Amino acid sequence: EIEKKKNDQERKTIGWKASTFKSGLSPELKESFRFFSVGGGAGIVTKNGTLVFPAKAMTKEEKEVSLIMYSSDPEKDWRLSQGMTSEDCVDPAVVEWGSGRLLMMTACEEGHRKVYESSDMGKTWTEALGTLSRVWGNTLERDGSGGQSGFITATIEERDVMLVTLPVTLKDNLTDQLHLWLTDAAHIVDAGPISNGSKQATGSALLFRGKEELISLQELSSVGVSGGVGMSEGLHLAHLTEQLEKIKKVVKTWKEVDARVKQLCLLAEPDAAAFPGAGCSNPAPTEGLVGYLAGSFAEGQWKDEYLGVNATVMSGELASTEGTGNGGVIFKGRGSWAEWPVSKQGQNQRYHFANYNFTLMATVMIHAVPEAASSPIPLLGVRLNDNTVLLGLSYTKERQWSVLCRGGERCDRTSTWELNKKYHVAIVREGDSQGSVYVDGQRVGSSQAALQCETKPCTISHFYIGRDGGVTEETASDEGRVTVTNVLLYNRPLGGTEISALHKRKVSIPAPEDVKSQGDDSARVQETSSNHASDTSPQTVPESALSPTPHKAVATELRPLEREIETKIVAQLEDKHADGCGGAKQVLLPLLLLGVWVFAAL
Repeated sequence: EIEKKKNDQERKTIGWKASTFKSGLSPELKESFRFFSVGGGAGIVTKNGTLVFPAKAMTKEEKEVSLIMYSSDPEKDWRLSQGMTSEDCVDPAVVEWGSGRLLMMTACEEGHRKVYESSDMGKTWTEALGTLSRVWGNTLERDGSGGQSGFITATIEERDVMLVTLPVTLKDNLTDQLHLWLTDAAHIVDAGPISNGSKQATGSALLFRGKEELISLQELSSVGVSGGVGMSEGLHLAHLTEQLEKIKKVVKTWKEVDARVKQLCLLAEPDAAAFPGAGCSNPAPTEGLVGYLAGSFAEGQWKDEYLGVNATVMSGELASTEGTGNGGVIFKGRGSWAEWPVSKQGQNQRYHFANYNFTLMATVMIHAVPEAASSPIPLLGVRLNDNTVLLGLSYTKERQWSVLCRGGERCDRTSTWELNKKYHVAIVREGDSQGSVYVDGQRVGSSQAALQCETKPCTISHFYIGRDGGVTEETASDEGRVTVTNVLLYNRPLGGTEISALHKRKVSIPAPEDVKSQGDDSARVQETSSNHASDTSPQTVPESALSPTPHKAVATELRPLEREIETKIVAQLEDKHADGCGGAKQVLLPLLLLGVWVFAAL
C-alpha cells in the first residue's frame, strides 16, 4: 500500500505499508513454484477499478513464467492469477484492451515477444497469434532474450490505440535503439527512435497524460566492449512531443484510408457506381484489414496506404487512375513482380499473423495472352522461407486459371479467364493447413497442405504479386501483362460468402492505352457481378503453435481478438456498425522497473 508523506523540507515522499497477500493458486500449483516476484512493468487500473500489476514466478525446474497480481480492495487483500504464460516468457507488461480484457506482453527466450490475452482476470491466457504475438523480435536474428518494454493504451484522434516501446537492433548487430510503436491491434507503425545508439535501453515504461503529454522512462546502460549491455547509467525521462504529433498524423491517415476503403462498394445493383467516391450503402469491411496497396507507387515501392509495410516492385509501372481513382501497378510477364514481405521484414514482422490466418485479395485484369514457353504465369501467391510456394494462382496460354499448392502440385478446378476483364481474386489461409483460392467469389482451388519445410523455423517469407520470385534471370516483356490494384490484406480468413460479397464491388480498371488502341472489343473493361457462396469453417488456433505444459494455462479455442474482428466484419456486411475498444488508466511506478518486490510461495 502506498502512503503519501511529507518530510521537514515539505517534499513529498512515498511510504510503504504492509498489506495482506492471498494467492489464488491451488495448493497443488503452489507446490510447483519456488517463488513469485513483481514482473517489472507498470500497473494499471481497469475500468471496474481493479488494480493490476504484472508478476512472474520461478518453477521448481527453474523456469520462469509470467502472470498478474490484482486487487479490487488494495487495503485488504491481493491475489495472484490462476493462469500464466508459457515457460521462459518474462518481463511482462499489461494493459486493458476493451472491456475487461487484459493483454500481457512478454519477452520470451525463443527470440520474440509473445502477447497473451485474458477475459477472466488471468484465470486463462490465450496467445494472440492472429494479431500482435510474435511480431517483435528480441534481436536482429530473432533469438535470445529481451528486456522490459513500455506498453500502454491511449485514445488519440478519437481512436483507441496501444503504444509500445521496444528496441530495434542496429545494422552493426551490436547495439539497440529504443523505438516507439503504434498499433490498434491490426495496423502496426514504427513511430521512430526515442533513444540514441550510444546507450542501451535495458528497460522502459510509458505514460500518456492529459491527452497531450507522452513520457518515456528508460533504464539506460552503456554499450559493452563487444556490443551488448554495459554498466547501468540510471533512469532517463524523455518527453516524446514530436513522436506524439507523428502518431496523431498516422491515426488521421488510418481514418482517411478506412473511409476510402469503404467506398469500394459491395453493391450488386446494375447502376452501382463504377468508381470510388460515389458513396455506397454497403461498404467493404475495414475491421481486420491490415494492409492496402492501391495507387501510391514510387521508386520501386508500392506503399501501404495505412503507412505499414510496403511492397517492393521489380519492373512494374504505375497504372492509370482513370475510372478507379486508385491506380495500381502494371506487371509485364514473369520478369515483373512485387514482394510484400512477412518474415522477410527481419527482426520485427508486422504480418506474422499470416503464418496462421489471412486473406489476401486483389482486383486484376490480364491484358495479353502468355506465350507457350512462358505459360503459366504467376499472378498472386504465398512463398515460404525455403523458397517453395505454399499456395498460388497463375494464368495460362489456354486462358485458364491454374492453382499451385504445396509441393508444386496443381490443385485447381476448371475455370477460364478473358482478356481485359476485371476479376477479384483471393487467397485464404485458415489454421495450420486449410488454404483456398477464389476468383470472382468462386473457389477454384483448395489445399490441405500443412506449413512444413526443410528450413526451420518454417514461416511465410512473403506474398508475391506477378512473378513468384522463384527465378532471377528473366526480364520483363509485354507478353502476359496484368494490372493489379486494390490489394487488401486481412488478418483473418474471410469465408466464401464474405468473399463473394466483396466481389460485387463496382470498381473498374482501365486497359492500358496501347491495348485500347487496338480497337478490339475485348479491350474494353467488362463489369461482372456474381453472387456465389461457398462453405465457411470456424476459425481455430493450430495446435502446433500452442503446446501447453502443466504450468501453462493457454487455451486453444478461437482467440477473443480474432472473434471480435470476425463479428465486426459480419456486422459491416449487414450494414451494421460496432463500437471500438477502450483503454485503461496507466499507473507509472518507476521502481517496478527494478523488480524489488519478492513474494515467497505459500
